[in-house]
Amino acid sequence: MEKKEIEEYLTYLAKNQNVSPSTQNQAFYAIVFLYEQVLNISLKDENIKALRAQERKHIPVVLTIDEV
Repeated sequence: MEKKEIEEYLTYLAKNQNVSPSTQNQAFYAIVFLYEQVLNISLKDENIKALRAQERKHIPVVLTIDEV
């Protein structure tokens, strides 16, 4: 994969798979590890930009008097 494919994959995770930001970051760092440690290809000069996953909003649950 080249820069374009890496960006497309990370964007796919955020848009189509609705992963959390931490999952997207883990996928990115796994790719970086693979390239730099296994394949000996540096991604330092690449400016990889992908759509970032959005934090999920946690809506508090409010119980009615009957539910309490």
